[in-house]
Amino acid sequence: MGKSCWISSLSRVIFNAPTSRANLRGFGWKARARNLNARAFRSNGRAFDPNAHIFVSKGRAFNLNARALGSNVRAFKSNVRAFKSNVRAFKSKERAFKSKERAFKSKERAFKPKARAFKPKKTSRVVQQTFCNFTSTGRSGAAANVMVRHDADGTWHIAAFLDPNAKFAHVENELAYLDLFHTATPAFFKAYQSEARLDDGYHQVRKTIYQLYPLIEHVHQFGPQYMKPAMSVIEKTTAFV
Repeated sequence: MGKSCWISSLSRVIFNAPTSRANLRGFGWKARARNLNARAFRSNGRAFDPNAHIFVSKGRAFNLNARALGSNVRAFKSNVRAFKSNVRAFKSKERAFKSKERAFKSKERAFKPKARAFKPKKTSRVVQQTFCNFTSTGRSGAAANVMVRHDADGTWHIAAFLDPNAKFAHVENELAYLDLFHTATPAFFKAYQSEARLDDGYHQVRKTIYQLYPLIEHVHQFGPQYMKPAMSVIEKTTAFV
């Protein structure tokens, strides 16, 4: 039984040999086609590798940009929260200001009836207060600021003396002070000369010496604007020494 099967199989191989060779040739062509496809696939793979690297690099860059964007978004949200907090604080201050404004208006409304009800006392005459410079013509007189009162009837009265530098000194000292700051007019000095004549020594020597101390004091008290006249008086005074 076994021998007959083997002979039968051998006869089929012998009689079908041409068909088997054709199949083998077709299989070879298919194998070559598969090899070509494999080579093309490998070539495409090698071409894909640089593109894949570029894609990965771009992916990493995209991830970094995404992280930076997320950080910027978080910072923006933080700024928005801070801005909202400042807005709430501003609104709170605005409410407090409006509350004070309402309180002020309420006090103003309460004050207006009192102001309308108030009637000032009537005066029989108008008293005018003014300041001027006063210098006596006596040998023991003193130059000072005085407050005078001009009454309604046209008369003048001395109300007060205002002198922060009162002193007992020679009248020439006060006259030099009046001349230094141009307090008195030439008409005053002319009238004074007619009553008590000043000698040449006052105009040539003593007036300059009298003016030295007030100028130094003004430089110390009021600043360098008095430095130039002070230096001029010092130069004149050193000529007498």
